[in-house]
Amino acid sequence: PLNHHFREKQNKGKSMLNLKHFSVLFLLFNVIFIAAYSSLLAQPDTLKPDYRNHKNIPEYDPSLMPLNYNNKTSTGVWTELNPKVPRVDYIGIDFVDSLTGWAVGANGAIIKTKDGGNNWEVITSPVTNTLLKVNSYDGATVLITGFDGIILRSTDGGDNFTQIITGLPAGSDLWSVQMINDTLGWVCGMQSTLLKTTNGGVNWQSVNSGFNSHYWWLEFVDDNIGYIACDGGKILKTTNGGNDWTQAQAGDARALYSLDAIDTLHIIAAGASGKNAYSSDGGNTWIQNSDLIYSAVNCVAFVNADTGYAIGEDWGIRKTTDMGANWFASNVNIGEWHIKLLKERAGYIVGSGLKIYRTANGYDNWKRLINNDYFYGIHFITEMKGFTLSGRLYLTTDGGESWKETNGPAGYVLTFTDSLNGYIGTSYTTPYGHSVFTIYRSTDGGMNWFNTVITGEIDSSARIQKIFFINNNTGWAVTTRGGIIKTTDGGSNWFVQLNTYNYIIFSGIHFTDTLNGWTANANNRPMKTVNGGNTWITQQQINLSQTNDVFFTNVLNGWLIESFGLYQTTNGGLNWTKIPGVSDILRSFKLFKEEKHWFIIGGTRYETTDGGATWINITNSSPPMNSFHSPSNGIGYACGEMGLLVKYIDSAFVPVELSNFIAEMMEDKIILKWRTITETNNFGFEIEKKNAAGEWNFIGSVQGKGTTTNTHEYEFSDKTPFNGTNIYRLKQLDYDGREKFYLSNEVYFSFNMEYELYQNYPNPFNPATKIKYSLPFNSKIKLYIINILGEEIEILKNTEHERGLHEITWINNNCPSGLYLLILDAKSLENEQSFRGVRKLLLIK
Repeated sequence: PLNHHFREKQNKGKSMLNLKHFSVLFLLFNVIFIAAYSSLLAQPDTLKPDYRNHKNIPEYDPSLMPLNYNNKTSTGVWTELNPKVPRVDYIGIDFVDSLTGWAVGANGAIIKTKDGGNNWEVITSPVTNTLLKVNSYDGATVLITGFDGIILRSTDGGDNFTQIITGLPAGSDLWSVQMINDTLGWVCGMQSTLLKTTNGGVNWQSVNSGFNSHYWWLEFVDDNIGYIACDGGKILKTTNGGNDWTQAQAGDARALYSLDAIDTLHIIAAGASGKNAYSSDGGNTWIQNSDLIYSAVNCVAFVNADTGYAIGEDWGIRKTTDMGANWFASNVNIGEWHIKLLKERAGYIVGSGLKIYRTANGYDNWKRLINNDYFYGIHFITEMKGFTLSGRLYLTTDGGESWKETNGPAGYVLTFTDSLNGYIGTSYTTPYGHSVFTIYRSTDGGMNWFNTVITGEIDSSARIQKIFFINNNTGWAVTTRGGIIKTTDGGSNWFVQLNTYNYIIFSGIHFTDTLNGWTANANNRPMKTVNGGNTWITQQQINLSQTNDVFFTNVLNGWLIESFGLYQTTNGGLNWTKIPGVSDILRSFKLFKEEKHWFIIGGTRYETTDGGATWINITNSSPPMNSFHSPSNGIGYACGEMGLLVKYIDSAFVPVELSNFIAEMMEDKIILKWRTITETNNFGFEIEKKNAAGEWNFIGSVQGKGTTTNTHEYEFSDKTPFNGTNIYRLKQLDYDGREKFYLSNEVYFSFNMEYELYQNYPNPFNPATKIKYSLPFNSKIKLYIINILGEEIEILKNTEHERGLHEITWINNNCPSGLYLLILDAKSLENEQSFRGVRKLLLIK
């Protein structure tokens, strides 16, 4: 019995020990899973391409090319608003002057600018391989080199390219090209590839330097003297136009990827692991400087013998003023592949992730030319006004045609409940280095944001994954570390409803009313509440432990997105059926305003227009989006990686596509301008106006163009704006009676207004003249005409009138020619001020 008792205690101890081991392993698994999932949520975990070693090079991806970026058609398709160039790594750039240049990169991308990079044109490429370098001597003949011996040639300034057959084997990547004049040029690359042309790139002959290695960069200072940077730390030099080559060892044996022949004596070379070396005697001897940085230097460029710049992997721009003996940080990482400095104190840099920058005032201050942000969220308050969210907050007021950085926090989640109330889920770093999540709120349409209050015990190092409001007051948010918080006062204060202490990664939340809600969980079964979130019950009957989003149309009908599938319930979640034909990487639901038109986004994208009864794979005809929002029927906006912003429009709902609608103050009036991309059955536009607290009033109309696919500009002048806030909207009218409203930006019109009766125009007149007067207050007025005998001819106005600038037209067909007096009597309704104004009018028939 004693031995039995001992064995029983021993077995119990082992069980407790195993349970502890299990708990530790479970906790460790969750920590690892949460870290991996959070990293996955931040940005896609893809292997970085290693272009020099030809590793991890992605295959051609058509989704990275611009979508309908010229707005040629718009019905039921996606139109790219930004960046309107291939969203790829750019590796080579060249300019023939400060305005005209080209950039090339992955996916066979070629782009051209004629205005210093403010605008870029996508050039059709005959290849889809990675392109490495571009060069032109005179701006007419342009050469491009790339992977596997590719040479492209243009003779019309880089507008059209043809491929030159070189016969080079695979792996002969051509890393450098230079046209010395309009006929003489050189190309070098891997596997000892060295080619020369004497007829502008039409034909190429192989040149044997006598040194077997990879050739990374070449540069000639004239027709005869040239240098090549090679593997092994070698520099090749010719003094007779490439007939003979000599070798020099520039420091240790690490590879040299770039060089700059500043003049016939001074040369800088740099390469692997921050190596850089300098020669002051034309490349005969070299001094190796201290390593610039720990990773590769891809390009060096000097402005004189002492001062130069270097760029490379992930560490920004370095600058030297002493021939490379010392380097210091000049700028953050704005591009790591190619830096081109021009004599006009201008320069350009390109790099991975669509980095294209320009300096125009001395090489040290750089401006980003194309927005390449990783956008997480997008939301449009109206069809014209919207926000998109990345490491910055951007605003558009012209339907996405232009964007500007605006006041507001960075973050991951963006939503609005109406035109005023908006929310951003984000995080900040405390003075102690801890990351803490929070929710910011705006109550003025996104112009200003304030930090909200969150009470209760919760893991604050999590990230807000989704914010959902069922009405303007009641909403919930879920975090990536097991938290659910709720607000009942419109989002100013939040309180913790659930804290699972990291064991659940919430990925989505949806409510059908204030009581019934569901969560999607990345590492556990979904949860459900029937009391507004006071209690949450794990749905054990659902054998899905990795769901990304959840959506219900009512308490019975709902859908769950699993990472590789879509599931539907019609009985409130008791049973779920997998939808056939919907698979691959799926992320979340996105909805149009119309009830039955939805998207599923992710690595694969699907669309339904019948409320989920059927789903169509639209991956090849839609952008790879991170977020989508529809402000009205038939119109939607999406955002994604590398600056991607796109618009969806369906003319079945939107007969007229506006590309902008703005209101601008000009002297004593406000000018409304709008542009249409397409019009279908458009009768015209009615213009309506109101102040901040007033009602809409008709102020004019403009005839439409019927049906057209051409762009048309419209303009309307409001000559009597309110003194204060003016808000305008267009009512677009179809010939069949349908109508649609478009809202403009607000304009605050202010001038030192006094009572004033202005001189009529024209004067003299026959038979019509315009009369303008201003009222600084709401007033009781009488505006009338008398003759020189004092007899009253006509009363034009005799009423209470709102303050502001007013204009009327007097048409007189009955009075004889002569002198008349225009009189304005006004008495303020707000104070004791009164006014009388008199003007002489001369009628000549």
